[in-house]
Amino acid sequence: MQDFTEKELLYKEEIRQLRSDLKASLLEKAKLQQQYELSLQLPSLPITTPPFLLDSSKDTLTDPVPILFLSDWHWGEVVNSAEINHSNHYNLAVAHERAEYCFQEFLHFYKKVLRISSKGMVLLLGGDMVSGEIHEELSETNEIHTLEAVTDCAGVITEGIRFLQQCFEEIVVFGVSGNHGRFYQHKRHKKRNSSNFDAMIYSVCQMQFKDDPRVRFCLPKTADCYFEIYENRYMLTHGDLLGGSMSDPIIGALGAISRGDQKLRKRQESLGVPYDVLVCGHWHQYSLHPRRIINGSLKGYDEFAYQHSFYPERPIQATWLVEEGMGITVTHPIFCD
Repeated sequence: MQDFTEKELLYKEEIRQLRSDLKASLLEKAKLQQQYELSLQLPSLPITTPPFLLDSSKDTLTDPVPILFLSDWHWGEVVNSAEINHSNHYNLAVAHERAEYCFQEFLHFYKKVLRISSKGMVLLLGGDMVSGEIHEELSETNEIHTLEAVTDCAGVITEGIRFLQQCFEEIVVFGVSGNHGRFYQHKRHKKRNSSNFDAMIYSVCQMQFKDDPRVRFCLPKTADCYFEIYENRYMLTHGDLLGGSMSDPIIGALGAISRGDQKLRKRQESLGVPYDVLVCGHWHQYSLHPRRIINGSLKGYDEFAYQHSFYPERPIQATWLVEEGMGITVTHPIFCD
């Protein structure tokens, strides 16, 4: 009788767990169905874009290629200043201001400070453009719904590209998806881009320029994006696939990035497509090396970084200049606050 009672309890516990798992699966299915239905409305949703004021239409154009790297905007997230010793604050209004300044400073640096004349430029979109809902705390504290963040962020990028067209006849855009934009709570390897809000943003932007041959988008289905500028070979990836769950508070993200870069280089060499420079975001730790370019973030210091005792970093985005026969000749951090 005792054995029967123990088995009965085990079966009841198993049934309870199965019911709990089924309920969670049904909730996730309902959420994904809602996201899918909302995504079908994207083409008809209005895109509001902020004005950009810098006028640099008098400049002339020629050979060096400026590159602007935008990543880790976390659009829609709220950073509470009081929770991080008042070292930073972030919300939708601040995000608009910082993004606008980033585009303005990019043109100001190359056209007013360096006074270079270039026909074309490259814009890199490195993922985590929205806060997303992969963590419960983000779902509870985001300022707006993720789909609203998609259209709002896409509008800012779209107007930013139009602003850059004042000085550049040709703009080539490369984009990869990050981890914060994924539809699912847990990482998946199948259909990474087609189930990611970052890819939605890029597609919305691409639609705005479908009749403009001066702007070309390259949005691969792979997690990484290989491209060449003159003789320089680049590998753009978000950075979450390089390995490591988070940065070491002493050496930062260097260890994880170095190990991940080595693995990625071996893979690319075996595929016959090696690269010279790794370009990634994700780690929110701006760093430029001859073989690696790691972007900062538009969001800046947040509660996660503060509670893990990571070194505070200002909101920052990377830009650099590539010249034929010389490679990267100029680097410039754009401090967005």
